[in-house]
Amino acid sequence: MAEVSLDLYAAGVLTYEDYELLAFQPELHPDYNDTVGALTGEPAGPDRPRDYVTQWEDRLNFERRYNPQNTRLVRKTEHIVNLLLTLDGPPDGSGRPMAA
Repeated sequence: MAEVSLDLYAAGVLTYEDYELLAFQPELHPDYNDTVGALTGEPAGPDRPRDYVTQWEDRLNFERRYNPQNTRLVRKTEHIVNLLLTLDGPPDGSGRPMAA
């Protein structure tokens, strides 16, 4: 997702703030297993396939429920969900699926 989001930013599809939200992958941090992983009981799996549409829909539902006063964040999250729903693949045409 980090590569795809950079491609989208370079193509002008994402603002820098949208790019920051989409590209941030905490599992890439070397201390993930000692911090978040220790709390959740799940080790980092940055190369594990995932459904990013579902992840961002879940995040949007969370923001709407627990952070509705932050309308800017809710709007940005909605924008990312809508973008992911419309993409068939990255702008380079490689055909890589969004669930990567």
